[in-house]
Amino acid sequence: GFIHTMPRDLTVATTGETKKQRELFVGQLPLGINAQQIRELFEQACMHLPDFRSDLGAPVLNVDLHTSGTYAFVEFQSHGLATSAKGLFHNMEVMGKRLTVDRPTGYVPPGQVGLPGLPMGLGMPGLPQVATAA
Repeated sequence: GFIHTMPRDLTVATTGETKKQRELFVGQLPLGINAQQIRELFEQACMHLPDFRSDLGAPVLNVDLHTSGTYAFVEFQSHGLATSAKGLFHNMEVMGKRLTVDRPTGYVPPGQVGLPGLPMGLGMPGLPQVATAA
C-alpha cells in the first residue's frame, strides 16, 4: 500500500504530459522519512531549477510513499522538471542513505509511442520503421 499526500494546491499540470512522464521512482529512502519530508526535499531544490514554472503551481504535485517507507513515487509539474530532478537527486546522500532516482516502470518519453510489455525501440513486423538521423 501507499501513503498518499494531497497535492499542495489543486493546480494540475497543463503540460499535456502523462503522469508517468512527470513521475520519478525514489528508492533507498532512509528509515523514518515521511511523505512531507520527501516533498520538501524535492521542492526546495526544484524551485531553483530552470525547468520550474511558477505558473504551473508547486514543483511537486504528489508523493506516494510505500508503506514500507523504503521507496516512493514523486510526481512533478512537468517532464522537464522530473528529468532535472533525476539528474540532481540520483545518488544523493540523504540522512546517511544514497538515493536511487529513476523513471518508473512503463515510462515512455514524450513524443514516443510505447507498447505495453515491449522494450523501447523494438521494431514490430509489418509496421513501417522510422529511421533517425545519426
